[in-house]
Amino acid sequence: MRWGALVACVALLVVGAAAYAVGKGTSSDDLTVCAAKSNGDLDLAENGKCAKNEDKVIIPGATETLEPVNYVTGPATEGCHVKPGTFCKGTKSGSWGNGASEYARTGFYKDTDGIVHLMGVARLDATGGHGGFEPEGPFYLPSAFQPSDTRVFVVAGGAALNTTTLVEVRANGLVATPDPAAATVSLDGISFRP
Repeated sequence: MRWGALVACVALLVVGAAAYAVGKGTSSDDLTVCAAKSNGDLDLAENGKCAKNEDKVIIPGATETLEPVNYVTGPATEGCHVKPGTFCKGTKSGSWGNGASEYARTGFYKDTDGIVHLMGVARLDATGGHGGFEPEGPFYLPSAFQPSDTRVFVVAGGAALNTTTLVEVRANGLVATPDPAAATVSLDGISFRP
């Protein structure tokens, strides 16, 4: 058995036993973890229940919830840089929006560790006009989701998402596609510390 798993298991058992000893029951804020009797591997309980070969450990006051997903909204606007979380519209390049309906909607969220995750597919409708504001990407992140420095990621891109392209998440919040040919980009798998 790995020592790290053993120490974690013992720590969880101590916390659970202490909570039980002071008369705390389970509440909606408690987290139930199952420890395998054979090797001590930990698992989240399914509906608060553990298997017969697992010991149940309740951690009071812990939750496993994530922040809700913030979906990028439309219609696309030239003011997307002053209204983060909305799709951008350029007067030359066209308007950004969600990809085809079979793909996840474009969005972003933070997990319980504060890591920002981007998701979905964004697509540029290249029917633009002339002059004015030209965004370099689909949307801007709100300040609480912006990285301290520019981060660069390689993602699936192209009309059929069958090539790779770069996506930059800049310190000003812009989710940028530096390659002008990248009219469709997958944001799935992009994650970073703000």
